[in-house]
Amino acid sequence: MPSPQGIYGRALRREDWGDGQSPLFIDYPMLNLMRAFGKDWREKWTELTARRLRAWGFNTVANWSDEGFCHAARLPYVLPLNTKAPFPTTAETIYQDFPDVFSGEYLEKSRQLAQALIPYRDDPFLIGYFLCNEPGWGFEKGLNLGLQLLKSRNRLSSRRHLMAFLQERYRGEIAALNARWHTSFSSFQALLAPFGEADGISQAGKGDLRDFTAVLIRQYATIPSQECRRIDSRHLNLGMRWAFIHDPLLLSGWEAFDVFSLNCYKIDPLPSLRAIAEAGVRKPLIIGEFHHGALDAAHTATGIRGVASQAERGRAYRYYVENAASFQNLVGCHYFTYNDQSALGRMDGECYNIGFVDACQTPYPAMVRAARDTALSLYEVACGERAPFAESPAEIPAVYF
Repeated sequence: MPSPQGIYGRALRREDWGDGQSPLFIDYPMLNLMRAFGKDWREKWTELTARRLRAWGFNTVANWSDEGFCHAARLPYVLPLNTKAPFPTTAETIYQDFPDVFSGEYLEKSRQLAQALIPYRDDPFLIGYFLCNEPGWGFEKGLNLGLQLLKSRNRLSSRRHLMAFLQERYRGEIAALNARWHTSFSSFQALLAPFGEADGISQAGKGDLRDFTAVLIRQYATIPSQECRRIDSRHLNLGMRWAFIHDPLLLSGWEAFDVFSLNCYKIDPLPSLRAIAEAGVRKPLIIGEFHHGALDAAHTATGIRGVASQAERGRAYRYYVENAASFQNLVGCHYFTYNDQSALGRMDGECYNIGFVDACQTPYPAMVRAARDTALSLYEVACGERAPFAESPAEIPAVYF
């Protein structure tokens, strides 16, 4: 193993995964570049990669990328803002990581997030920023945040807004709410106390609380968006990179963004894109992540979507991107990732064959051909002058962690 103090020391680093541990990580692709190009490896890699990306038809560097590379290569890029400052949270939450969004604390933390944009306000290469990535609470199917708020024993500012919401809905008549909910609250003020029997209220009552869930999610999206726009009005707010939309309520607050974003790991993205537009989102859409991997390149995992071979990876890329481009609201889709993951796995175990290049920076020919062919036809497809690539890939069960 190379020494941290030796000439290959930069290829070793401690990874902090937020669990109190910081295991040692060896960056084998970096190590290979150092051995191949010597002390100028970084500059030579930058020149090589920028030339390849342009030749293959790419016009943007996607999320999680090296900003130094983007500027040196003079390529437009996007920013994961939550890696510069934490996405706002509160000491007491409504449910898991969903914050008390009507609190002064949430507003203050949103202002702190926005401050991270100050160094980027005049950056001509920055397209825009994502507020966060795949909020944990958003994976919970059927989540009723209004119900969780009513049950919570935490001292939450949002509870007072729930009371006001219900008071207005029932025109100040607590008897009307009790009749519909099958409860016996003495007044609307009583809703400010934790209600341990909340799971037993009627379906109609849970429906009211579900409606308030939309209010909470809208506040969750709107407050940090407003604060970011106050700091930086020149770059696009690209939204929250939802993992998937399993409930239309997750779309609440779309009005606060310039672009609505979704990480869409599918073979065909069109059903997901159509569902968002049909639910009423009237914004441009961007796909923040997708990929397809195979098992014929010495990796033990495909990634989130698996296909039969390297040839099928190329077919999957072209099928996905051209069909996405045919959707009139879409303004872009970002592939994850340029480099293969290490076959030995990164710190969380991911070891996916999802790159355009392997650990030795050797391109996968099928992926390069697909990217070039797609780039040549993309604008005709987007303008409706040409049908998207129609040969769907041979999918296999995915292996991923």
